[in-house]
Amino acid sequence: MLSEGELVGDFSLSDQHGNTVTLDDLVATGPLVLFFYLRTNTVG
Repeated sequence: MLSEGELVGDFSLSDQHGNTVTLDDLVATGPLVLFFYLRTNTVG
């Protein structure tokens, strides 16, 4: 589990159009906010 302010390694995901996008690509284009859901239908 990551702690606040901890750096994460590069990863890739598909965008809404099916194109592969990496974290490095997104960071290079400007400000970026990531929100990770721990698990669906849980509190917190």
